[in-house]
Amino acid sequence: MEKRIKKENPCGGLFLPQSTPIYDNLPFSRFFEENDKDVIRWAENVLEKLEGRGILPTFLKKKENEDFRAFWGTITHIFALIVLYARQYKKIDTNQILFEMFIQNRGLVTNMVDSQEQMEYLFYNYLEEYSKRGRLDIISKEGEILGELLRLIRYNSLDEFIFALLRPEATGWAMGHSSPTCDRTNTVMNVSKAYEYTKGVEDLNNYPLLIPESISITQDENGDDGEIFNAMTFFGNQAVGIDGRVDLDKLVIIDPNLSYEISLQVKVSATDNENLKFGVAGYETVDGEPLPMGILENGQITGSSLWFHEEEYLDIKNDGIYYYIKGILLSTNEKFLNAPSLNFPSGRALSIMPGMKYIAPIFIQERTTGSHPYVYIYDFHVKPLYLPFSQGYLGERDIIAAYYKNNAYQRQFTVETFLKNYLVGYKNIFGSELIRPYVGEEEYQILFKVFSNRNKYIPNAKITVNGEELTTDVNGEAKITLPRGQWYYEVEAENFESVENSLLVDKDAVEYVQLMGAAYERVVTFFVRDKETKDWMQNVKVSFAGKVQYTGSNGIATFEVFPGIYEYVAEYEDYYTVRRNAEIVDSTNIEIEMEKILYYNVTFRIRDGVEPVPGASVLVTGEGIPNQTGSSNAQGLATGFIYPAGTYHYKVVKEEYVTVENDFTIYDNAVIDVQFHPIPKYKINFIVRSNGLPVSKADVTFNGTTLQTASNGVVTFVDIAGEYNWKVTKTEFYTKDGTVEVIDQDVTIEVDLVQMGYLIDFYVTDENNTPLDDALITIGTEAISTSEGQAQFVRISGGYNWTVQKEGYYTKQGVVTVNGENKRVDVQLKLVTYDIIFTVRMNNQPVRNQPVVLGAGEDEQTINTDASGNAVFNRVPGSYPWSVNKEGYEPRTGTAVLINQPLAITVDLVKQTGKLTVKVLDIETGRPIQNAVVTINGETRYSNNNGIAASWTLELGVWEWSASQQDYNPAKGNVNIKAGDNEYTIKMSEKAAVPFNVTFNATIGAVQASGAKINIVGQTEELVTNELGLVSTQLFSGTYDYVATYPYCYDVVNSFTVYNSDTRVPINFTVKRVDVRIQVVNGSNMGISGAQVTFNGMTQYSDGQGYTTFNVEAGSSGTATASKLPQYNENSTFVSVGEYNTNATIVLGVNTYKVIFDVVDEKGISIRGVRIVCGGTAKNTDGAGRAVFGTYVPPQTLSWQASKAGYQSQNGSVSINNSDEYVNVVMTRNKCQVTYNVRTKSGSPISGVTVEDNISSGVTSSSGTVSWMVPCNDTYAWVATSQNYFTESGSYTVGPEEFSKTIDIIMEDGAVLEVRVSNGTNIVLPVLNTSSTGLNNLRVKWGDGEQTVGTSSHTYSSGGTKIILFDFNGMSANLSWSANGFSSFQNCLTRVIKWFTENVRTSWGKGAFQDCSSLESVVSWTTSLMSGSADSFFYGCSSLRSVPAGLFDFITSGTFVSTYRNSGLSGSVNLSSVLGGNSISDYSYCFYGCSNISSVSGQLRTSSNKTSLNYMFTGCTGMSSISNDIGATNINTCIYMFSRCSNLQSPCRISFKYLSGETINAYGFCNLSGVSSLPSNLFSGTVGELSLAQAFYQCTNLTSVSSGAFNYSTNGGTRCDEMFYGCTSLLNISGVTIPDIRSASSMFENSGLTTITSSLFSDSSQCSTYAHCFAGCRNLRTAGSQGSPITPPEHSVTVNINSMFENCSNLLTAEYAFGDVTENKSGPTGTDNSYIESGVLKHIDSCTSTFSGCSNMTSQPRWDCIVAGVKLPAAYMPLFYYFKRIFQPYQFGFPDVDSISKSGCFRGCTKMNGYDQYISAYPEWF
Repeated sequence: MEKRIKKENPCGGLFLPQSTPIYDNLPFSRFFEENDKDVIRWAENVLEKLEGRGILPTFLKKKENEDFRAFWGTITHIFALIVLYARQYKKIDTNQILFEMFIQNRGLVTNMVDSQEQMEYLFYNYLEEYSKRGRLDIISKEGEILGELLRLIRYNSLDEFIFALLRPEATGWAMGHSSPTCDRTNTVMNVSKAYEYTKGVEDLNNYPLLIPESISITQDENGDDGEIFNAMTFFGNQAVGIDGRVDLDKLVIIDPNLSYEISLQVKVSATDNENLKFGVAGYETVDGEPLPMGILENGQITGSSLWFHEEEYLDIKNDGIYYYIKGILLSTNEKFLNAPSLNFPSGRALSIMPGMKYIAPIFIQERTTGSHPYVYIYDFHVKPLYLPFSQGYLGERDIIAAYYKNNAYQRQFTVETFLKNYLVGYKNIFGSELIRPYVGEEEYQILFKVFSNRNKYIPNAKITVNGEELTTDVNGEAKITLPRGQWYYEVEAENFESVENSLLVDKDAVEYVQLMGAAYERVVTFFVRDKETKDWMQNVKVSFAGKVQYTGSNGIATFEVFPGIYEYVAEYEDYYTVRRNAEIVDSTNIEIEMEKILYYNVTFRIRDGVEPVPGASVLVTGEGIPNQTGSSNAQGLATGFIYPAGTYHYKVVKEEYVTVENDFTIYDNAVIDVQFHPIPKYKINFIVRSNGLPVSKADVTFNGTTLQTASNGVVTFVDIAGEYNWKVTKTEFYTKDGTVEVIDQDVTIEVDLVQMGYLIDFYVTDENNTPLDDALITIGTEAISTSEGQAQFVRISGGYNWTVQKEGYYTKQGVVTVNGENKRVDVQLKLVTYDIIFTVRMNNQPVRNQPVVLGAGEDEQTINTDASGNAVFNRVPGSYPWSVNKEGYEPRTGTAVLINQPLAITVDLVKQTGKLTVKVLDIETGRPIQNAVVTINGETRYSNNNGIAASWTLELGVWEWSASQQDYNPAKGNVNIKAGDNEYTIKMSEKAAVPFNVTFNATIGAVQASGAKINIVGQTEELVTNELGLVSTQLFSGTYDYVATYPYCYDVVNSFTVYNSDTRVPINFTVKRVDVRIQVVNGSNMGISGAQVTFNGMTQYSDGQGYTTFNVEAGSSGTATASKLPQYNENSTFVSVGEYNTNATIVLGVNTYKVIFDVVDEKGISIRGVRIVCGGTAKNTDGAGRAVFGTYVPPQTLSWQASKAGYQSQNGSVSINNSDEYVNVVMTRNKCQVTYNVRTKSGSPISGVTVEDNISSGVTSSSGTVSWMVPCNDTYAWVATSQNYFTESGSYTVGPEEFSKTIDIIMEDGAVLEVRVSNGTNIVLPVLNTSSTGLNNLRVKWGDGEQTVGTSSHTYSSGGTKIILFDFNGMSANLSWSANGFSSFQNCLTRVIKWFTENVRTSWGKGAFQDCSSLESVVSWTTSLMSGSADSFFYGCSSLRSVPAGLFDFITSGTFVSTYRNSGLSGSVNLSSVLGGNSISDYSYCFYGCSNISSVSGQLRTSSNKTSLNYMFTGCTGMSSISNDIGATNINTCIYMFSRCSNLQSPCRISFKYLSGETINAYGFCNLSGVSSLPSNLFSGTVGELSLAQAFYQCTNLTSVSSGAFNYSTNGGTRCDEMFYGCTSLLNISGVTIPDIRSASSMFENSGLTTITSSLFSDSSQCSTYAHCFAGCRNLRTAGSQGSPITPPEHSVTVNINSMFENCSNLLTAEYAFGDVTENKSGPTGTDNSYIESGVLKHIDSCTSTFSGCSNMTSQPRWDCIVAGVKLPAAYMPLFYYFKRIFQPYQFGFPDVDSISKSGCFRGCTKMNGYDQYISAYPEWF
C-alpha cells in the first residue's frame, strides 16, 4: 500500500494518515490514493465553511487534535464513499447517483450496487473503521438507516456535544431514560429523562414523570386485533396521571428551534366526569417555575396556556375505545397563520416561548370523588418533528436528538447557531419536503448545482438571478434565498455554452444546470515502462476510448479523444494488466509503470501429526494454469510446483487416508503444510465382569484376534468402522458372544459372565437332632431359611464362609470348600440361656443368706443370696414367678420375664407399718383445737374443726411427735405404733393474753384529717390524729366501740374488733353544710335587687330585698363578689363560714376592672416568677402563673412586657372597657443547639448511630455527629444505639442562657455477628477465654433483648435473624477465638458485620470459622490487632463467595493449611488479596475442593527455607486458568497440587528448594486434571531426589509438553513412575528432557505417544526400571533409531525392563531401542571379541513380557557383535543368543542367561523375523 503513494498528499495528514491500519483497508483510503484532487478540494471547501462561520466548538478547531480528525473524517469520508461508489461501480452521471441515493430515497439502498458482495465490501469496511473512532453502526446491509448515524461524545470535561440521528423503532422515539442510546454508552449526556420505549407499560419504575400515588398496571387490548398489552390506570380521590412538574429533575431537554409531538393512546370507562387535562409546561431553568406555552393566532402569539384544549377539560366522546391523542408543540420560529388543529375536539397547537429550554409533559385526571371513570393510558411518546436546518428533515419515521453543552465558550457560540450550521457538509443528503401553511412574503433556500455535459462539476461558473451574481464553488454549488414566485436565471462558464432558464420558487429546492462544452479532440499520449528497470516497453497493448494501439520501442502510444472520462488498459505477457480511468479535459500525457509477474516454488509437506506420509498424490488447479500433479516422497514432500503469486486449490489423496483439499495463496516461495490422516480407527473396549466384579484373563476374540482381559477386566481392540463378531470365554464360565457395529466413535461393550455352580446342602437340627425350621443360613450376601431343617445353595468352586442363625439359639459359623462337586453341611444348634440376677437389699444394704424362690412346680428353685445380696438363676427365655419372704418385713413377689438378654431384679425389703390418727384437745375444756400443727417423722398434718389430724403410716415402734397452735403453748411427746390402726390424743394448754397495736386513719374524702379526736368506750385516754390523720394505741383481742369528732364535720360512731394481730381502723368524716345569706346594698344601705352574686363557685341573683342564700360546706370561707352593670361597679367581701349559718353584706359603688395575666410555657404549663410590667407597675406570677393588676377605671390601654431568665421576652398592650381583661402569655424558652459527638475510645467518629432525647432523634453522619435544637433551662436524657455498639445513655442540663452545647458520647467497641436461629436454639460463642483470661468480662447482646455478662452461651426463645454484639465490658482484652467444635454456632452464623477496631486483640485459633456453612460475608478488619493461625480459617464455609482484601495481613510467618478448603470462594481469586502474609511455609489444602473458583492470579509469599503446596487446589473443578508465575518458589513438596482440576488448561510454574537429604515430592501433581499443555520452566531449581510419580496421571487432554518444562538440576535423580500414564492425547514429547530419571515404571503406559525422543532418557544412566514404561502405547511405531537409542549407552545399574513395550501392537521395530558402549577385546582364540561395557543389556535382570503383544514387530533389539574377529550380521544374532551360556566365553559383558527373568519376552511377536525358528529354539523367551 505504501509503495503506491508516490505524490505528496495535498491535504497532509488531515485526510490521509500515513501508513495507519485504520485507513489501509478501507474504500476511501484507496480512493484518496488515486489522488482525486477535485474531491480533496471539495473537502477543503467544506472545512473552510465550517471554520469561516465560527460555528465549530473551540476544541474542534485545532487540526492536529484527534477529536477534530474524528469529526472531520465523519463528514468527508461519507462523501468520499459516495464518489467511490460512482467511479468504480456505475459509469453514469455522478449527480444522478447523488440524487437517487440521497435525495429521493433518503438513504443508501441496495438498488445502486451490482451485488450483495459489493454492498458488504463497501459498508462493512466503513463500519469497522468508524467503530474504532466514534459510532456509525446503524446502516444495514440493505443501506437502511436503522439508528444512530453520527455522534460525538464528551471530548473533555468542559465541552460536551451529542448529535445523533436516531431511529430506534419505526414509530418514533419514545421517551426513554436518557435517550435511545442510553444502554450503549455511559458517557452520553441526558437528552431526555422520561419514559421507557415499549408500546405497553412494562415497569412503572421506568416512568419517573408519573404522579407516584394511586397507579397500577392492567392488561388490555385495543380493538379487534387481539394484541394483549399493559396499560396504566389510576384511582383514588386526587389528581393522578403523568405530570412532569412533580419532579423538576425529570424535565425533558428541548431545542426551541424544533417542533415536538406529544402523543398517547387513552381510553375511559365512562364519559361522565372525565376531568381529563392534556398539556405541557415550559421551563427556562431546571429549578424555575412552570411557564405556559404560547397560543398562536394570525401568525402572532395572542395568549398563553398550559393545555392543548380550549375547553377546561379534554372531551373523550365514547367509552371503551382507545383514542390516539396528539399534541403539537411548535418551535419558536414557526409563525402559522392559523395554528394546526389537533385530532380531538377543541384541540389546538401550542408554541414554545422564547427562553424555554425544558418541558414537562402533562396528562392528568382530576379525581375529587370515587365517582369518576377510570382512565387507561399506554404508548406515551415525545418526539421532535424535523431538524432545525434546511433540508435535514427525515420525516416522522426517523428520529433526531440534539444536545450541546459548552461551558467555556457558551457566550461565543450559541446552541442555536451551532445546531443550525455545523453540519454544512450534510446538506442535501437527507432531503424531504415539509409543507408549511405560509402566507404573505415567503423566502426559500435555492441551491444551484452546475455540471458539464461530461458530468463534471463546474467551479467558478457565474449565475445571475434576481439582480444578484453568484459564483459556484469547487462542488459546482451556489446558494441564494429567493421569495416565492417565478425567477429567471442565466449561467455562464469559460469554454461552455451559457444557459438561460426560469425557476418556480415555492419551497426549498435544488436546481441542476448542465452546460455544454466546445467539441474538439485532445491528444492523449501514453508512456509505458518497466516498473523495476524503468526501461521503455515495446509491443504493450494499450486500449483506450474503444481503440487499441501497441507501443513502439520508445514505449509510446498516442490517441485522440474528445474531453471526458475514459478507461485505459495496458497488457503484456508475464506482466500484470493495468486498468484505470482518466478524465480528459485537455491534451495530456499518461505514464504507466507495469510490474513483472514473479513465479514461486511451492512444496507440499504431507504429514500425519508429525509423521511424514509418503506416496500421497497431489493435484493443483487454479484459474489460468493447467492442472498439475505430483506425489510425496519418503519424507512426505511433494515438489516441482511453480506458480505466480495468487490463489490456487490443492487436493491430496491416498488409499486408506481421508482426502484433503483447500485453497492456498502465495506471495513468495512457499511450503504448504497438509495434515493428512488415515481413515480413523476406533477403540472397541470390552469390560468383562461376573456378579459385578472384573474378570481377568478372560479370552476375548474380536474380528479374528484374541486377547486376554487385564486385572480390571478390560481389554481393548482398535479397528476401523464396521460390523464385527465377538466372543468371550473362560474356564468354569459360560461362553458369551455377539456382534457390534462401529460407526464414528469408540465403543464399549460390557459382558457379564456367568460361572458354573455346584450344590451346597445344609441340614440343621437342635440338640435332640430334631430338624429346625426357619434357621437363617447366610453365605456372602445370600441368605436362605430352612424348611424341615434343610436349605440349598449353588456356588462355583472355592471356599465359602457360612453362618447359621435362629432366634433363641446360639449362632454357628464355618467354612465349606467346593471343588468341582456338590457338598453336604450338618449343623446342630443349641438353645440360648440367660442369667436372672436377684439383688436383695435392706435400707440400701445387701442382705446375705436370704432365700429367693424362682419358678413353680417342678421348675421351682430356691437360692440363698451371697455376701453381695445376689442370687443368680440361669434359664431359657420365658416368664417365671418369684418370691422373697422375711419375718417382720413385707413379703415381696413378682414375675421375671426373660426375653433375649440377662435380667436384673432388685428387691428392697421394707418393715411392716401401722396407721396413726391424732386428736388435739384443750387441756382445760376438752374442746377440739382447730389448725393445730402436728409433726411426726418429718411429716406434718393440720387438725380440722373436730381436732382430728390424720393420718400417718409408720413402721412399728415408738415415734416422737410435736404440736403447735398460735393460741396455745407448744407440746411434744412419744407414741407407740402397733400393727393396724392406731389412735392418739394430744392435749394443749392455752397461751396468756397480749395487747396488739390499733391505728386509726382519719380522712375527709381523700384528704387526711389532722387533729381529729377519738374516744374508745371503756378507755380513759382521748386520742388525737397527727398531721397525717393517724393515731395509735394498744388493745387486747376483743370488740370495741368508739366516737370520733372533727371541726365542721358530723361525729362518727362505730366499733372495731382486735383478734390476735395488729389492727388498722379507717374513719371517714363528712363535712357539715350551712347557709350563707348575703345582702347586696348601695351606699344608703338599701337592698339592690337583680345583682349578680358569686360565692364559693356558685352564682345567684339577689331578690327584691337584695338577699341571696348559698348552701356550702362548713368552714368554706371565701370572697363573695357582687355586681350589677352598668349601674354598679363590682365589689367583693370576705365571708367567714363556721359550723353554723352565716350572714354577710356587700356594698356596691363605682365600676372598676382588673387586668389578669396567665403565663404558660409552650407545653401549657404555668410558669412562676415571670416579671410582668403593666402600665408601669411590676409584679411576679404566682405558682399558678397568674398576676393580677388593678383595679382600673375604663376606658384605658396599658402596655405590658413579660420576662424571665431562660425565656424569650414577650410584650404587648391591653385595652380595658367594661370587664376585667385576661391576657394569656406563652413564654418560649431559649433554644440551644445541641451536638452529639459520638466517638470510640480512641476518638474515631462513629457514623450510623441513632441518638434520641426528649426532643428529637437522628443518625450520626460520617463525622460522627448529629445535632438539633432543644429548649434552654431544662434537663434532657439521651440514649445512643447502634447494632455495632453497646447502647450508651446519659443526661445533661442546658442553662437558661446556653445557646450551644456539645455532648461527647463514647461508645464501647465490639464485634458484631449475624446469626439465623430457630426457637430453642442454643448458641455458644467460640470464645476460648477462661475466667482467668477475661471470660468474666465478656458482655453479649444476643439480639433478642437479652444481655449477659460472663457467659458465652445463650438459648433463643424465638427464631429468625439475630444480631449479636459482644465485647469485654469496655475493658482491654485478648480474645481467643476458634469455631472448631462449636456446632450450633457453625450452623447459625451468616455474616461477620464488624470486628474489634481497638482495645481488644484477637488471637485466631485453628479453624476460626471452620464449618460455618451458612457464612455469607466477612467484614474487613483491623489486622494490627490480630495474631494467630490462618489454618482451616474458612474451612467448609460453603456459602462464602468472596472475602475483603488483606484479611490475613497479620500472618507474618506461618501456614495457610486448609484456609479456604471446601469453601464457596468463587470467580477470579487473587492470591495476594485473599492470602497475604509473609514467609509462609505451608499452603497445603488451602483451596482444596473450591469448585467455584474460575481463575487464579496474584502471588504467594513463600518461606525462604521451604514451602509445601500439597493438595493446594485439589478438586477445584471450575478453575480454568492460573497465572504462570504465582511466586511458587522454595517449594519442597506439591503432592496432588492440581489433582482433579478438570477444567484447568495449564499449571503454574514451580521452583524447588534444595535441602540436603530431603526428597522433593510432586507426586500426583496434576493427576486426573484437564491440563492440555505444560509450560516452559514448569519445574525449576535444584533438588536432591525428586518424585514426579503420577504427576500427570490420566491427563487425557494433555497434548503438548514444552521442551524446557523440566528445567531443574538434581543430584539424587527423578522418579517418574506412571508420570504420563493414560495421557491418550499426548502424541509427541520431542525435545523434552527430564533430568536423571531413576525410575520409569509405567511412565507412558497407555498414552498416545507416536515416537520416543532420544533425549528423554539421555541423562538417565542410573534408571533402575523401565517396567511397563511404554506398555499399551498403540500409536508407537518405532523404538529408537540408529545412533539415537531410547536408553542411554552409559547405563550402569541393574535394570528391570519387564513389559516395557507390552501390547504396543503397532510397534514395527525395536532394533535400536537400547544403547550400549562396546569395546573389542582378545578372546580365548587370540582374536577380537565384542565386550559390552555399559547399557541396559549389560545390567538387565528381568525382561519378562518386554515385547509381549507387539504383534507387528518385525525386528528385535540388535547388538553389533564381533566373534573371533568377525563382525556377525544382526539378522543372524538374536537377542536371546547373546545370553546363551555357550556363547559367554566368546561374548563378554552379558549376564548369565539363568540369572534373568525372561518369560514371555517376545510372546505374540508372530511377525518377528525368524519367529518360527526362535520359538522352537528358545521357547522360554516366548
